[in-house]
Amino acid sequence: MPALILTKYAPQDGNSRRLAAGSMGHETASIEAFFSWIRDGKTAICWLSGPAGYGKSAILQSIAERCATEHILAASFFFLRGFFIITLVYQLSVSFPSTKSAIEAALRADIMLPSQSIKDQLEKLIIGPLAAAGLSTTPIVFLVDALDECNDVHATKEFICILAGVFASRQIPVRWLLSSRREEHIRKAFSDVTVNEATTRFALEDFNATLDIEKFLTDHFATICREDTDLMRNIPIPWPSIEDTRALVKKADGMFNFAFTLVKFITDGSAPPDQKLQIALKLHAGLDPLYAQVLGAVPKNIACFRMVLTTLMIVREQPSINVLADLLELPAGNVLHALTSIQSIIHVPADDTTPIQLNHTSLRDFLTDRERSKDLFIVPPPAHFTLAANCLALMNRTFQRDIFPDNKGSLYAAEYWVGHLKDGAPLKKGDLLDIAAKTKKRVERMQETIIRVARRKETGTQRMKRLGHKRLTSARGRMSDLFKRGMDSDSD
Repeated sequence: MPALILTKYAPQDGNSRRLAAGSMGHETASIEAFFSWIRDGKTAICWLSGPAGYGKSAILQSIAERCATEHILAASFFFLRGFFIITLVYQLSVSFPSTKSAIEAALRADIMLPSQSIKDQLEKLIIGPLAAAGLSTTPIVFLVDALDECNDVHATKEFICILAGVFASRQIPVRWLLSSRREEHIRKAFSDVTVNEATTRFALEDFNATLDIEKFLTDHFATICREDTDLMRNIPIPWPSIEDTRALVKKADGMFNFAFTLVKFITDGSAPPDQKLQIALKLHAGLDPLYAQVLGAVPKNIACFRMVLTTLMIVREQPSINVLADLLELPAGNVLHALTSIQSIIHVPADDTTPIQLNHTSLRDFLTDRERSKDLFIVPPPAHFTLAANCLALMNRTFQRDIFPDNKGSLYAAEYWVGHLKDGAPLKKGDLLDIAAKTKKRVERMQETIIRVARRKETGTQRMKRLGHKRLTSARGRMSDLFKRGMDSDSD
């Protein structure tokens, strides 16, 4: 087994990305309340709750940045999809290298540990290594944002309850800062007697965001006026007026994400900023009218736009431009062109391999709610069915030229096509399992053929043949694991 066993758990899907789409500069008093909790050590858990779009992620981002500066940040995680505890463990080993040897020893002793119970993982991969490293005096902070985004309601409740039970009685000063909307299953979990005693609570409404939002808008507009002279040409300075800025603050109504999206909308370059400002001032409050405005203004001649947008909304991991291009069989340039038209409500990365991020998950909620999005509504079942077909087509194209693909589009297709088929087609469980099993067997037969041919070839040195066989076998195992994970998680 490789000495650096932890490297296989390095996060790849953006879950450990920055917790917010930009720092919002919260008032010192607001952030200091959380650091008082970190220092006083009275509870192991802090729960920050509040509605969508009001700045929970931005607050956690500010806290993460300060914790990192003070060298007390163990890990941060945006709870979207993918591995959870093991991702935090990997980040812990990077933030506190003295824990790495104990973590790797635990993983070597039990390779199935990442699939065992949450309690076992917390005990053996976090508490044990922290104790072994002697990290028992300085507070160590884990940040977990958007618990409500976890699809597994039972697992979310279990995690919260186990967290309280495991850490409440420990001497190691670990702090868990969790954020979420006030979903019923999460509220009930925090109402448990043991959890309640181990938790400090903050409601977003406890913090007055008006001054923060006004400062954020003022600072960003000032930066644009100073640095983007081409965009601001022929616009009288100072701009915008104090009255207009305050009108935007009132329209934001405490929603940090609305303020952030407003800035991007006004300054995205699709029209002069003073014209975009007037449009923004006339919009009703809330993100929905802004989403409708941006999406409705997309040029009709971008033929692939609807296809790209739909796929971006239903994928199970945030994709890069290259992954979307592979799944849709489009040139990467076409995908980029489509996404650029809505860059005020999503984050388009500077390269084709970094995951695309939504400014806020409410965009997905908006587009999959017929009452809210009206003509823009994305109908999930046929969209999932189409993506399942695209995944199968991509695997077919890929396996014809490379039986052991490493590109992320093909790996995504292998892992998630079953789930998309399940969400898109009225199939019985038995039919779904039969389709998945037949597809998996076909791929394995193709791979076995290549391995047998490789083993029989007489050309090259024996060492090269052994290395080739090892690589082929390893790749076959990886693809089989992906198929199994897809069937296990999506066909029950």
